[in-house]
Amino acid sequence: MIPISLDGLGIAEYPNPKTNYDIGRKLNVSVVPAIFLVDPEKNAVATIGYGYSDYSAMTEKILSAADQLSGTATLKVGDDR
Repeated sequence: MIPISLDGLGIAEYPNPKTNYDIGRKLNVSVVPAIFLVDPEKNAVATIGYGYSDYSAMTEKILSAADQLSGTATLKVGDDR
């Protein structure tokens, strides 16, 4: 987990995030929080979600993003859901 801040501020759970405005632009982040799963070996990114989610929804979103990165999902990054 690498917390990245667009405004330079942290939250209680991640008080010292890295500040990186460019990553937000590259990933088209317009709503925060935004959560992504990243595979640095493949240079691939899958969106987990935007805004707040409960535990069960977040778990499902993480598994879906992992499927996208592994190539087993029927939807790919950037597809409409």
